[in-house]
Amino acid sequence: MNFFFVNFASFFNRSTRKTILKLYHNHFKTISNFVMFFSHHRMIPFKDITIDDADKIGRLLKMSNIPGCDFSFATIFCWLELYKTKFTIQNDFLLLRYQADGLWQYMPPIGNGDLRYTLQTMLDDAAERNEPFAIGACTPELFGPISDAMPEKFFFTEKRDQFEYIYSREKLATLTGKNLQAKRNHINRFIAKYPDFSYEPLNGNCKHECMDLYDAWAAQHQKENPQSDLSLERKSVEKAMLHFEDFGLRGITLRINGKSVAFAFGEKIGNTFIVHTEKTHPDFRDAYAMINKLTAEHLASDCLYINREEDMGIPSLRTAKLQYHPISFLRKGIIRIKNSIRFDIAHATPADNEQIKTLWHDIFGDEMAFIDHFFEKIYQNKHTWVATSDEKIAASAQLLPYTLLTQDGRELKAAYLFCVMTDKRFRHFGIMEQLLNKAISEQRDNGCDLFFLIPANEYAIKYYEKFGFRQCLGTSASKINGSLPGLGAKTSKSTDEIYNFYCESQIGRSGVLLSETQFTFAYEQLLQEGAEVYENGRCLSIVKGDILVGVIGKSETDENEIYSKIGSNSTLCNLPGMALITNPAIDYGQIGGIRLKFLYEI
Repeated sequence: MNFFFVNFASFFNRSTRKTILKLYHNHFKTISNFVMFFSHHRMIPFKDITIDDADKIGRLLKMSNIPGCDFSFATIFCWLELYKTKFTIQNDFLLLRYQADGLWQYMPPIGNGDLRYTLQTMLDDAAERNEPFAIGACTPELFGPISDAMPEKFFFTEKRDQFEYIYSREKLATLTGKNLQAKRNHINRFIAKYPDFSYEPLNGNCKHECMDLYDAWAAQHQKENPQSDLSLERKSVEKAMLHFEDFGLRGITLRINGKSVAFAFGEKIGNTFIVHTEKTHPDFRDAYAMINKLTAEHLASDCLYINREEDMGIPSLRTAKLQYHPISFLRKGIIRIKNSIRFDIAHATPADNEQIKTLWHDIFGDEMAFIDHFFEKIYQNKHTWVATSDEKIAASAQLLPYTLLTQDGRELKAAYLFCVMTDKRFRHFGIMEQLLNKAISEQRDNGCDLFFLIPANEYAIKYYEKFGFRQCLGTSASKINGSLPGLGAKTSKSTDEIYNFYCESQIGRSGVLLSETQFTFAYEQLLQEGAEVYENGRCLSIVKGDILVGVIGKSETDENEIYSKIGSNSTLCNLPGMALITNPAIDYGQIGGIRLKFLYEI
């Protein structure tokens, strides 16, 4: 205290000291509140997290009563390299700050102090750092008190990809019921195939063996998903193994002929067991069902529920988790300030081009050479809408003009939604929804009959359904598993000759009619990516690697003949197409089944 007053005395002049001391005596009961008052507009002193912080952080995390992975010290510590999480304990609250999706966010404050005051210090901290304010990993239960503390200040948006799956422990242990019959069949086949299997607790004797198993799984995963980077996940598993007992983790390993073929570990929070990691050796994929059952039987025997964490928006993972029929979700989302972002929506201008290119590269990862080529050949500002905030482009979308030929011979004016993107820093403000509504409304008023797109995933399908889009179109490609019978020899036709052949093939047929510029861009891009073109007199077949991208035939019968010839040697990959009709004289039956050829997703 003496040190404080020495510095206090030297910092202010005499008149100011008298005023402040009078204020202190009249309004502050403790020196800590006094210090906090004058620290109010400074950055919060967040610190790096070390293993020595486990007890104090863990103790406060338990006060949340949330049985979720984000409220586990083990999760926070093991994923430090990814999320760069930092902490402080201030005003009787645990405050955590982390980075996700390129945005610094706060965890919901946990504690028993003055929540309104603490929220204000967090708002001031974000402002001091010149960062948009966001509280992530928030549940509806935690949002309630935050909203009550500052009424009309915040809004909460749920993020489906972050929902955690909650199951009945008993159901996963017994697999009773008709809806789990398939899982019981997996277990029965596993027991019949490996009658001498065994299992044991995951402890120091088998941790290295489990890491070897992880590496085998990771090698296969990266072979199937070349773009994935598992280095940070491996570090997280390694750290969990190193501090297994410190974190109070429980684990189990499954063995066949003495070899570890699967393992799982997690921790108990309240009446719920959270499964943090579960891996199976790629040579024993049928062990997944068994390790899942063993976890429920032995690791979670003293719990009512099992939390198998998020699906991260990965379709295959979502399907796998839903197949076990969760009884509920731990719903999570993000808190933002109401009306905190002001933005303008308008057509792009040439001055926006470089920002649009950079955002495209950052969001979709396309090479700048391709983006520059697209801007040179296809891009037009009049077909592009942008939302700008303080001269920064927050979101952008292109509505490219096409002609759509219907099955009854009509030509419709259509727009293809392309390169729909929002800067990660500006997501969850509803910016794209407003941008698309404005763009679609303007195009409709200008005579556009319909809008169409090819959604990237299930989340995108759900998103565009909100605007009225329906799944009624489609595109497809065939993955070739063997030889290419009936395709003919490589063509010597020029691009112009192939475009003329394409135009002739569209006479009297339904589909998207590409202009010469649109077709040439798509076709030459395929050639640049290594595609080859074969002809047999009546059809041109475009093949890229082991993918039959498409067939241009003089008739639909000719095209179907090609597909039938390679049928047994190929796997058809269908992609859904969605459309929104804005012309009341047209119905969805008139465009149903139309195939979309040679668009930019191919």
